[in-house]
Amino acid sequence: MLHFAETLYREQYVRRVYYSAYIPVNQDDDLPALSEPPFLREHRLYQADWLLRFYGFSTGELFEEGEYLPLDTDPKMAWALRHPEFFPVEATTACYQELIRVPGIGPVSGKRILQARRYGVLSEEVLKKLGVVLKRARYFLTLQGKPLVKLSGSRKKALEMRQVSLFPEFTEVPHVGCGLRRDI
Repeated sequence: MLHFAETLYREQYVRRVYYSAYIPVNQDDDLPALSEPPFLREHRLYQADWLLRFYGFSTGELFEEGEYLPLDTDPKMAWALRHPEFFPVEATTACYQELIRVPGIGPVSGKRILQARRYGVLSEEVLKKLGVVLKRARYFLTLQGKPLVKLSGSRKKALEMRQVSLFPEFTEVPHVGCGLRRDI
């Protein structure tokens, strides 16, 4: 369904697609039997649609081959958890497209961050005032190289090794996994 919506958006046939939860009108053995309408699925479809329209995601990025829409997590958070190589994002230097891929940062707060960087130093308090949902974003952001959360030993080591992988002569370090490198 989302692949079709993406095609319609790309070809500019529509500006908006509407989704509706399946609600059976009559009883028939050939129709799915539901105890209640799947409103959460409808909500997740709208979230994924929003990511397609305003965040620059594609359905190929949001879903692995044969994967369904996760109902327990919003699509942006699910993408972020599947792509640890993209994170952490440095809030003081990241471009707009990198910022809006961080859970908790939307298009408006992403633009506000870019504007605020011109006039002063970013801090957690400033990010809150700019509309960033730090409850989600703090796990995926750094400020001036410092994470916003205290990291466990293995996560801290992974972050440090990602910095090493920026230098080609150090890419053969034995404990650097290919999943830790980010293509720039």
